[in-house]
Amino acid sequence: MKENTEKNVLDFDRDMELDLRKVIQAIFKKKVWIICAAILGVVLSIGYAKFRKSPTYQANFTAYIYANVSDDQYNIDSAADTTLKVNTAAELMKSGEVIQVAIDKAGLDLQAADVIRRTYITTTLRGTTQLIEVSISLPSEESTGKFATALAEVAPKKISEITKGAASVQVVTSPDKVYTTPVSLRSYGLKGFVAGFAIMLFIVIAQTLFDQRYPEK
Repeated sequence: MKENTEKNVLDFDRDMELDLRKVIQAIFKKKVWIICAAILGVVLSIGYAKFRKSPTYQANFTAYIYANVSDDQYNIDSAADTTLKVNTAAELMKSGEVIQVAIDKAGLDLQAADVIRRTYITTTLRGTTQLIEVSISLPSEESTGKFATALAEVAPKKISEITKGAASVQVVTSPDKVYTTPVSLRSYGLKGFVAGFAIMLFIVIAQTLFDQRYPEK
């Protein structure tokens, strides 16, 4: 019984070694196809990036959130209350009520629901401070600049109205510039190369293993 087991193990190892050798041979035989597929992936990816992708436009501004409290509210819970109000104001900055007012002021053909759904606005609390970094990224440079300027103007008043004076917003740095990030053709080209190479390599290996398991009679 032990001899049969050892023989089966040896046969399995021999078959595996033979399969691996044939796979490597098949890869070398089809290396031209694999390289051509990788080059085709580069061409298609760069073409897609050049004609279908647009640069990224971004405008930023910083706002300071004042959590207004009365004299009798300075107690052990005041810190937690301040944090809650700051977080609430940060969320209101990208709420439909505030966004729609900014859209109307900027005169843009947008819907607040689309701006929210596509995450055109992000807010980030700076550490444990009451500073909020607001980032706006719309499909065009002009709309990004207009909307950022409008939002920085209308958000302080609108948030104060919604919170009934519990939180106030003061814009610290204005969105005076729109930053443009061009599409990285190199990045898309590299992804296309890897994808083309991997797909063709997988096809060659799969076909070789299939032919070994089910040889033509």
